[in-house]
Amino acid sequence: MKTKIWITGALCAATVATAGAQGISNDAVLGGKLLGVSYFDLTTMKMFSQRNYAYGTARSSAMAGAFTSLGGDLASIGINPAGLGMYRASEFGLSLAVETNSTHESYPGDLWREDYNRTRFVPTNVSLALNLYQGSGALTSFTFGFGYNRRADFNYRSTVGLPHDNYTIGQIFERQLDGIPEADLSRDYSYGDFPTSMWGGILGYKAYMIDPADENDEYDLTTVNPYNPFNPGSGPGVLTDVDHLLQSRTKGSIGEYNISAGMNFNNRVYVGLGIGIQDIYYRQDEIYSEQYVNDKDLPNYGGYLYNMYYGQHVKYTGTAVDFKLGIIVRPAGGLRVGVAFHSPSFVSVDQEYGADMQTELNDGQRHFAETNLLSYDYRFSSPPRLLTGISYTFGNVGVISADYERVWYNGMRISDKDGWRDDYKAAAKEIFKGADNVRVGAEFKPLPSLALRAGYAYYGSMLRDDDRVFDGPVGERSYNVSAGIGYRKGIISLDLAYTYMNEKFTSYDLFYYKEPGYEAISQSGYLTPERTRHLVTLSFGARF
Repeated sequence: MKTKIWITGALCAATVATAGAQGISNDAVLGGKLLGVSYFDLTTMKMFSQRNYAYGTARSSAMAGAFTSLGGDLASIGINPAGLGMYRASEFGLSLAVETNSTHESYPGDLWREDYNRTRFVPTNVSLALNLYQGSGALTSFTFGFGYNRRADFNYRSTVGLPHDNYTIGQIFERQLDGIPEADLSRDYSYGDFPTSMWGGILGYKAYMIDPADENDEYDLTTVNPYNPFNPGSGPGVLTDVDHLLQSRTKGSIGEYNISAGMNFNNRVYVGLGIGIQDIYYRQDEIYSEQYVNDKDLPNYGGYLYNMYYGQHVKYTGTAVDFKLGIIVRPAGGLRVGVAFHSPSFVSVDQEYGADMQTELNDGQRHFAETNLLSYDYRFSSPPRLLTGISYTFGNVGVISADYERVWYNGMRISDKDGWRDDYKAAAKEIFKGADNVRVGAEFKPLPSLALRAGYAYYGSMLRDDDRVFDGPVGERSYNVSAGIGYRKGIISLDLAYTYMNEKFTSYDLFYYKEPGYEAISQSGYLTPERTRHLVTLSFGARF
């Protein structure tokens, strides 16, 4: 049983959005992906809080990022800085990856889709470890490290065509506008007077999708016989068949610049600390279109809709800072136990949002409208992380390693000019929980210079209710399967890794609307995305 909720984390957004339209009851429920693009909410905060350990060096990627208790690898800079203490020499490393990704949308009926496979070159790790001290006292060595590591990737593209039906987003637009004086909609810069969830309706008016129906400030779709979604009639111009197409494209990433230091005490205890500075870039373009199939066959009736294109564009740029503290202990032989704590990231992001609409009438007339650009800034804290790991080294033959990570998504918070928001804190605790992540990796050396590697990572759900439906897809759980090979000769190393990543998302509606007293709901039906990614990473390293 799916649980429907309003735009998650916006909290009072439903009331604000509906109260702006005089004719809509405050008890009305409306939402969906197309109405929620502009909102910065808890699900957006969750997206900017994610990390996938497949990005790193080829060695760490092949072993699924299970490096909390391992050291001597440049990936340690951003996972457990205590691993830097195991360096006996300095090292420079460069890791580049070729990635191919695609999005698959499922739908409980007929669905037309186009899965895009996009291949890109991306840097995953560029790091330098400087071994600054070697001694014979309690402090055996000291190593300083800094570098860049990719944390997350947002580059996806998909096209989904939904089956013929008689629902349209115009049903929401006309209900949103009912009761608003036409003079308030006709102004050139009227968007700032209304919440962004209503900008689509205002665009519909300005682009001639929605027309005034009478002197009582009520509105209808632009048809010969206005379409009433709750009492559909019959005859020419009545909306009976609509094609729906959604084109989605996201781009961007989260990169992290780490400065870390690791200390070695008697080759038994290794301690490290570091600071991470994250660079955030995310852009989303949603192009939604409706083709009114029946209208094109009615040439004797002019002035009604033939098609509509609705574009929404949102961009986030920002920075974040977190701190890392870790320890690795070698209690006996090849056994290693590691613990690392990553503090909450203190995030600052700037948002830009704009939308546009184009309509075409059956007589060939085209109308275009666009909003002004909304800019806003947000401050929030991402969840803290606790990493624990255990590994065992079988001499020079191989190693096996396992990590357990706890991420407290229910600890996310947002602030404004008055301080931390208690309502968001309560909402985060209601919707999210701590996620449990497990990573295992192994390395086998059939020859001293040759290493074979494999790994598996599982990232558990952070939702208290896995069937909850949000206004847009939310990454729920994912897994990675990886393998790789490494070659080292003297001071030079060359490593290659392949990782298959699969991520499942919650279901979502394109749009929905329900008012008290009406049984009908305008909704597209649930869509459920699933994304896959193939990542091939090549690393070059040189010790000196």
